[in-house]
Amino acid sequence: MIGEDQELFLLEIEKKQPAEQNILAATTLSPDILDALINGISDQLMAVLDINMRYITFNDAYKKEYARIFAIEIVQGDHLLDTLHHLPGEQEKVMRIWGQVLNGEEFSLQETFGHASLQPTTYSFHFIPLKDKNGQLLGVLYQVKDISKEKIVEALLHDAEQRFRTLAESTPDIVVRYAPDMQVLFVNSAVEHELEVAPATLISKNIFDAPNASKISEGYFLKVKQALTSGQETDLISTYELKGVLKDYYTRFIPEKNASGKVISVLAVSENISNLQEAQKELQQARDFVFMAEIIPQIVWTTEANGSVSYFNPRWYEYTGLSLGESLQWGWQIVIHPEDTQQTLLSWEHALENSEPYQVEYRLRRHDGSYRWHIGRGMPLRNEEGKVIKWYGFCADVHEQKQNRTELAKMAQEYQLLNQMIPQIVWSTKPDGEHDYFNQRWYEFTGLSFEQSKGQGWTEVLHPDDLQLMRERWYHSVATGEPYQVEYRFRRYDGVYRWFIGRATPLRDSSGKIIKWFGTCTDIHDQKQQSDVLAQKNHELRQINNYLDQFVHTAAHDLRSPVANMKLLHDMVLREERAEKKQKLLETFKPLLNRLDNTIIGLVEIVQMQEGHNALRVQSVNPLQVFEEVKEELSETLKDAGALLAQQIVLEKPLYYLKPYLHSILRNLISNAIKYRDAGRSLSIKVKGEWKGKYYLLSVEDNGIGIDLQRNNKNLFRPFKRLSQQGQGLGIGLHMVQNMVSKNGGYIEVNSNPGLGSTFSVYLNPYEF
Repeated sequence: MIGEDQELFLLEIEKKQPAEQNILAATTLSPDILDALINGISDQLMAVLDINMRYITFNDAYKKEYARIFAIEIVQGDHLLDTLHHLPGEQEKVMRIWGQVLNGEEFSLQETFGHASLQPTTYSFHFIPLKDKNGQLLGVLYQVKDISKEKIVEALLHDAEQRFRTLAESTPDIVVRYAPDMQVLFVNSAVEHELEVAPATLISKNIFDAPNASKISEGYFLKVKQALTSGQETDLISTYELKGVLKDYYTRFIPEKNASGKVISVLAVSENISNLQEAQKELQQARDFVFMAEIIPQIVWTTEANGSVSYFNPRWYEYTGLSLGESLQWGWQIVIHPEDTQQTLLSWEHALENSEPYQVEYRLRRHDGSYRWHIGRGMPLRNEEGKVIKWYGFCADVHEQKQNRTELAKMAQEYQLLNQMIPQIVWSTKPDGEHDYFNQRWYEFTGLSFEQSKGQGWTEVLHPDDLQLMRERWYHSVATGEPYQVEYRFRRYDGVYRWFIGRATPLRDSSGKIIKWFGTCTDIHDQKQQSDVLAQKNHELRQINNYLDQFVHTAAHDLRSPVANMKLLHDMVLREERAEKKQKLLETFKPLLNRLDNTIIGLVEIVQMQEGHNALRVQSVNPLQVFEEVKEELSETLKDAGALLAQQIVLEKPLYYLKPYLHSILRNLISNAIKYRDAGRSLSIKVKGEWKGKYYLLSVEDNGIGIDLQRNNKNLFRPFKRLSQQGQGLGIGLHMVQNMVSKNGGYIEVNSNPGLGSTFSVYLNPYEF
């Protein structure tokens, strides 16, 4: 059985002896079974060929499509190359593919075919080797799929933004797209022709900061806000003053929503209706307007006070094909589109009852039976007492503009899908800081739903250590209106935390009151890690520099003293003539040489410790195990000193540290306790280990001779400084311990009294894993 796209194909295996025939002859593809199976798959083009490239079978869909594209009828047994002789180069290409398939490799490709009378079609081709259970090639499954539609969808999506802009530039109307913060995202070139404002001066500007903001009516601003808030289309007729001339515009505000229904922008399409409005004013003022009504291109009408039509200009009869008798009074209703009739009549009745201006959009049937969109407007004429005595109105053809607006709205929906591809997390809140919107990136990163995220729910994925800082910064911004910026970590859907930088800016109304907050979160995890590594390296370099400064100063001092003494003795030997005195002077050279040699040995050890730090490996260390190793190493020395060494080491959780450092710290502290023991009593040494907050405290307590800290506190950890002549050593043990501890972020405390003993408390700063 061979599985492909969840359909099954059967191979019939003939049971014959290998001696009778080879494997290819013994194992066959059953044409009847294959034919029955692949013909059951009607939505795919499929065929099976033998290893000689001849058709064993194919389904009807494959045969029909082959005949449609190449005008060739294929039958079982046809050779694949013979069916491609009319396509230059295809036979050679198939031979190359066939060579790979015969080697047991699957092969796929895409090609487009067609001819003068047929729309080109793009296909994907997939060759699948069919083998028996022993791996012997039996034939080839040939699968073909029409992917023309997918290619078209890709092209449409790719061209969506360009088509939107092309369409917007093709209309004489002003087209503007506003973001939720009232910022201008797009404006077409009609704004320069109509308002003499360059588009470049508006892009990325808030509508209130536009160079012509003072000329825009307050109603326009309110309508944009209304569309953003309600998510419903709305319109407005407003006036714009340019060089002392008033222009009338009809604007449609179209909300654009994302996949979850959230308004993400508003498209405002403004049509210059100054000519129509001017005509309306003239009709209202003129008692005899017939001449004008006969020559203007719009449909003009008048009615009696009760709404009964008394006049249409010639444009009405030319457009509708109706006669005078069919049109007057209420007969005009028959050319209103059935779907628009009820709303048109309700609007007209409302205007009549309230003596208010009338405006409505509807479709009128043309004389050829087609419908076109019109905008109808009417104004009442009043007598001196204010009573309505007549209505004047007109109908303007807005079919192309309506189609353009519809197409623009469609393009806007496509554009907002593309807008979801922005890599940053985008969010918004109410004035009080309560979150009410997240873009798709938030849901993809956190795995949360909107219900889980809204309000304060989003803080569930904020790292606990960053919660307090975020709240302080955010509450401060909400209270003061200052821009918000903070770095924090968000938990990804897989539980991993990543660093983000969050920024937000308030949106204010014309009075300066905050009406919304808009923010973004940008992933800076990789940059943050690099910055932390660099900071750590700089910290280490500063530590090394400080250490080297101290080290060079101390080393120079300790080397200068024996050298100066040796130089003095050398001069004295040269001047001394007495052999006995000269011999005594020469004997004093040896202690000075030993001191110089010990100093140099100590320097070498310190340098080796510095060089070896970077090569050490951080690992989980058991302090008790290290203690036992040091105890074993110093067993003879402890025995000779008659010392009692005890421990109270506790480890509740893993300790990650440099094991050689921990070994050296314990060995030096215990060795010092042995060296500086009190000969008048038995030596007792206690080693304790326990967690103290983030540090691991390792203490070594002895009952030795003790240290006068008031006199020796400054020299306690200096290299080559021995605080007592008791014991032997270079005087670098405590220096090395202090260096190893501080280099890794820890510190040492010393408590000692002369004659009573000393306690060295080492606070180890463990590594994080």
